[in-house]
Amino acid sequence: YVTRYINRAVEKRWLKVYYQPVIDVKTEKLLEYEALARWDDPSYGLLTPWQFIEPLEKANLVYKVDTFILAQYGRERQECIKRNEHLAPISFNLSRTDFYSCDIYGIVKSTMEQYQIPPDCLHVEITESAVIQNLDQLKDAICKFHALGLEVWMDDFGSGYSNLNILKELDFDVIKLDMAFLKNFDQYTAIIIKNVICMAKELHMKTLTEGVETREQFDFLKKAGCDMAQGYYFSRPIPLKEIREKHFLLP
Repeated sequence: YVTRYINRAVEKRWLKVYYQPVIDVKTEKLLEYEALARWDDPSYGLLTPWQFIEPLEKANLVYKVDTFILAQYGRERQECIKRNEHLAPISFNLSRTDFYSCDIYGIVKSTMEQYQIPPDCLHVEITESAVIQNLDQLKDAICKFHALGLEVWMDDFGSGYSNLNILKELDFDVIKLDMAFLKNFDQYTAIIIKNVICMAKELHMKTLTEGVETREQFDFLKKAGCDMAQGYYFSRPIPLKEIREKHFLLP
């Protein structure tokens, strides 16, 4: 169903952008959002990401979601500017299939130009699984995005095999620690997280930890020196309308 209707979902804007806050651990203030895809289907209602992302990835069509998210952020950012509102910068996800399904660099560049998105308002997230698939391709990708002035973040670090050698080979700006670390948190996890954060600092990379659900977890990350945090403790992913209702503030 989703592979058959993806073009209509883009055209009719069944696809939506939901924004999840990313918090500066030191100041506890909003830094930016991760822009996430949701599919509000007229027949099936709100589809969860796993219901449409995986099938579209298998069909090499997920780039249509990823590029829509970027364009929609551009539209919503322009709308906010007209209303004298400030929509914070975003990070957005690219699938491993995006790099051979379309001219992803050309699309990102032209979308930035079309909607006048400054490079410091946009960060590219690439999953750990994409890195493992093709190291040379990712090296080239990171260089090209850096040439556009964009930061490149490694998403889901720790969700797979976490080959530490890739951190030496690839020039990431931020490492995002997968939420699985905090979900199964214990004394051994604490040691691993603290050492990953320390290692990232020595490699001149920032760290962001996903899946923060409690104050205790956040306090631990602050003590460990993590730079950014994201999770339900701050806010679930929400549409622009709800961000407005909260006056761009967090609970």
